[in-house]
Amino acid sequence: MKQILLFIAAVIFSAGAFGQIYINEIDADQTGTDAAEFVELYNAGSSAVSLDGYVLVLFNGSDNASYEAIDLDNYSIPANGYFVIGSTGMGTNIELSPGSSGWLQNGADAVALYQGNAADFGNDTPVTTVNLVDAVVYDTNDSDDAELLVLLNAGEAQLDEAGGGAKDTQSLQRSPDGSGGQRNTSSFITAEPTPGAANVHVSGTVELTYPNGGEIFSAGQDVTITWNSSGITEVVFDIFTSEGSWEELIADPVDATVGSLDFSIPLNAWNWNGYIIRIAAYGSTTINDESDATFTVNGHDTEIFWEDFGDGNLGYFEAISVSGAEVWEYGEFSGKTFARIGGNSNDNEDWLITPAIDLEGTTDETLEFETAVDTYLDNLVVKYSSDYNGLGDPAGATWVELSSYELSEGSWAFKTSISDIGNLSGTVYFAFIYTSDAISYNIWEVTDIYISGIDDGTTDITEAISDVSVFPNPFNAQITVTADAIAKVEVMNVVGQVVVQVEANRMPEVVVPVGSLVKGIYIVKVTEVNGHIFTKKVIKK
Repeated sequence: MKQILLFIAAVIFSAGAFGQIYINEIDADQTGTDAAEFVELYNAGSSAVSLDGYVLVLFNGSDNASYEAIDLDNYSIPANGYFVIGSTGMGTNIELSPGSSGWLQNGADAVALYQGNAADFGNDTPVTTVNLVDAVVYDTNDSDDAELLVLLNAGEAQLDEAGGGAKDTQSLQRSPDGSGGQRNTSSFITAEPTPGAANVHVSGTVELTYPNGGEIFSAGQDVTITWNSSGITEVVFDIFTSEGSWEELIADPVDATVGSLDFSIPLNAWNWNGYIIRIAAYGSTTINDESDATFTVNGHDTEIFWEDFGDGNLGYFEAISVSGAEVWEYGEFSGKTFARIGGNSNDNEDWLITPAIDLEGTTDETLEFETAVDTYLDNLVVKYSSDYNGLGDPAGATWVELSSYELSEGSWAFKTSISDIGNLSGTVYFAFIYTSDAISYNIWEVTDIYISGIDDGTTDITEAISDVSVFPNPFNAQITVTADAIAKVEVMNVVGQVVVQVEANRMPEVVVPVGSLVKGIYIVKVTEVNGHIFTKKVIKK
C-alpha cells in the first residue's frame, strides 16, 4: 500500500509540474553578433519543480525538423521562479549555456519543451506534439510557417520579434509571467529583455480613428493620424503595403496620450488602393487596432531604375577614377550588397555614374538611395547631368548637385534618402562623387538606388488602358497580367527584342514565367483582343 501511495504521489507531482512550467521569454536576435540569446522557463506554481525528464528542443523552419536538443536533468525551478538557458557571455541570471552565440536561430523557427530526453530528438527529428508541454513559434519579420504552427493550439499565432519595431533590442515575453496558457501565444509582447526577472506588463486599449478606410490621399500629402487610447504610454505604427507585407511606418514610438500625429506621405509612395494602417501599444503584440477598411494613395506606378549590386559587381553603374589609387568597388556585409569607396590616406576623386535615365513619359519622379559610412565627412556628393555623353570622363559635362538629399551620419548605420527630381526631364545621369586627401578620408557605402515616377500616358509605344494591371514590379520569378480579354503578352528587353511571349487566348489573367531573365529593365507589352496595346516598364531584381 505504501508503494502504491508513493506512486500516486509521484504521478500527481508530475502532472502538477507539467501544468505549471511555461516557455516565458525568448530573445533570438540582438544587435551585431547574437551573443545574448536566451530562452527563459517560468514556474507558475507555489512549490519548486524538478526539471528531470524535460528537454528543450529547437526546430528549424527551413526543414521543420530539430537542430538542437538540450537536456534539463539535474536542474530545478523555484516557486514562481525562472530558469534561463542563455549564451555564455550574457553575464546575468543564466543556469545553463549551450554556447556563446548562434545557437538560437532567428526564425521562422520554434522552441518547444517536452517530457523526454535529448536522445529522443536527434538532429532532423520531425515536428511532433507527443509529450509536448509548451511551445513558441517565432520569427524576425518572416512569413508564417504552417508546419511549425502545429506545435501551438489551434488559432494561436506565430510571433514576430520585430513586431515592436526593435527586434535587436527587444525580446518576446509573456505579459505577465506565465500568462496565456501553454502552447498559446496570445499573451506575448515585445519589450526590453528581462532574463531571470519579471517580464514587462503591458495593458490598456488603443483605437485608430483616422484614416479608418475609404480615404484617398496623394504622394507627398500631409495627413494627421488620430487615435484614442487608455492605459498605455507609447504607440507604434505599421502600414500594409502593395508588397503584401506590414512595414514600419514611423521609426520611433510616439506619445500615446497626444492622440494625433502629423505625417507626410512619402514622395515615392506607391499607387495602390489597398493600404491599411495598424497602431499598437509599444512593446505589445496584442494591444492594437487597424483601419476598418483600405484607403488609397495616388502615387508612383512606374519603376524607372533600380540597383542593389546583388549580382556581385557594380551592375549598371560605371566607376570612373579621376585621380588617386582608390576606386569604387563591390562590397558585401551580412547579406547586404553595396558599392564601396575608401580614401586610404590618398588624394582621390572617384565617380560612380548611373546609365542614362529616361525621364520622358513620367512625372513626379523621385531618386531614393541608402548610404552608410564609418565616420562622417563632408566628402560625398550626389549630382546630375543632362548633357553628359556617357563615355567615361565626366569633366566635359555640366553637373549640378541635388537640391536636397540625406547621407548616413556614421557608425555604419544605413540611412535612406528620397529626393524630388520631378523638375528634371529628358535623359539624365546621376553620380555619387567621392573626394579625399591624406588627412580627411573615410569609407562610404551606397546601395538600393531606386528611381520611380507616375506614368503620364504619353509614351509613344503604348495606349494606356485602365483595366490592365501588371504586377509585381520589381519581379523575380513571374509576372501576372490582368485585363478584360488578353490576346498575348510579350516581354521585351531594352533594345526591343522579345525575350518571353505567352499566347493568352482571350484569358483575363496570364502568369508569365520570367525567372530565367537576368536582372535588368524590361518592357511588358500586353495586346488585348480588341486591339488595344498596353506597355509598362518593369525591373527584374
